[in-house]
Amino acid sequence: MEDRLEISNSKTKTIGLIILGALFIVFGLNNSFLGLIYFSKTLSYIFLGIGSVVLIGGIATLLLLKGPRVILTKEGLIYNPKTNGFVKWTEIEGVTGYSLNNHHTLLIHLKDVEAFIEKQKDEKVKKNMKRMLRIRETPLSIDPSLLEISRSKLKETLHEYLVKYGNS
Repeated sequence: MEDRLEISNSKTKTIGLIILGALFIVFGLNNSFLGLIYFSKTLSYIFLGIGSVVLIGGIATLLLLKGPRVILTKEGLIYNPKTNGFVKWTEIEGVTGYSLNNHHTLLIHLKDVEAFIEKQKDEKVKKNMKRMLRIRETPLSIDPSLLEISRSKLKETLHEYLVKYGNS
């Protein structure tokens, strides 16, 4: 196990997202212009809307979110490198999985949640963490859907780091 592990977004998953968005747009436009497959107007607009959002999100992810998304060091977990989001291994209680409509997220459970939230400097971050605490019972989560590592491998790696460096 390395002392520092940087996990970035997967380019192939992001390109797949862009292709999916383009396909949704094509299906939405299909009824409007070509009429090859009959969809109701409402369904066509839904396909166009979802496709546009997915396409724009995929392009934005590809262009704007460069660099590592999650960094594991022997000191702690950097969960948001752009905003210096950091939590020490000694503050982490455990990692569990959460699934909603087949979308999986890893939840980072903290030993002293209130103290961690109060340590945050940005009021927007504090407010978002309090909202996440109400929804998922923890303020921190990692969405592995676009990462270059699988959810199960990421969870396993987080557990390894927690066992190795969490008792320091």
